[in-house]
Amino acid sequence: MTAAALDRRFDRELAATRLVLTRFAHRDVNRDQVAFVRAICLAQANAASLYVAGVLGPRGDAYRPDRSFSPAAAHEFHAWQADALADAGADLLVALTLPGAAEAQGLARAMAATGLSYLLSFVVRAEGTLLGGCCGTGTEHIAAIARRFEENA
Repeated sequence: MTAAALDRRFDRELAATRLVLTRFAHRDVNRDQVAFVRAICLAQANAASLYVAGVLGPRGDAYRPDRSFSPAAAHEFHAWQADALADAGADLLVALTLPGAAEAQGLARAMAATGLSYLLSFVVRAEGTLLGGCCGTGTEHIAAIARRFEENA
């Protein structure tokens, strides 16, 4: 399986949030993203094995975990875009450069509610901890994060 995605972050501080989308008042940027990448995929000889991923990111600067959301606030903030990308026909959803577990939990709930498969990707320090300071290193910590996600699903 190969996934193609267009990360359409407009500036360092804001992904395609509602604030940024006001610059494109009459455009459905999420639908445009999916259609654009789908057209590129369909032009390939192996189009049947390509999938379109709708890309989401953290609120604000991924390298400033102190500005991150709680799980509930993250769910509220990200749900509209996860829904928009799913409604536009994305095959799966991908959240990139997440600084910590709290915002990731709410974002994961929002993505899961669409019914699509999804992937979370974190910013990790050299010592193996999340940028937000959570979770330690090693497989036991990854399992602990997974349990926290399941408990809050």
